[in-house]
Amino acid sequence: MSLFQCDRCGCLENTALTECSSDYMKIFIKESKELKEYKKELGLNENQEFGNYCSACCPLGERKWHGEFPRIFLPKGEFETAPNGNIRPKKILDEDVEKYALKIE
Repeated sequence: MSLFQCDRCGCLENTALTECSSDYMKIFIKESKELKEYKKELGLNENQEFGNYCSACCPLGERKWHGEFPRIFLPKGEFETAPNGNIRPKKILDEDVEKYALKIE
């Protein structure tokens, strides 16, 4: 399963543990009324595409962190999914992301 950075809070997430990866949203959520409601909850306008959202930020499901691994927050918008499915900084080919974790208290 691929790892990604949540577009809302910046945490590290796995596509298998959330219903809000952008691919899932594009395939399964098609009714315009639901789309408008979810976009509103996520702070998106009607023309914006869905991003990738962790289980805690996802408007589908329980809206809480799954607890399968510790929640690691990374500098928002600075990470991408590597071709092998891991996550890395956009500017550096380094997959040891824990050293970039933000201290959240």
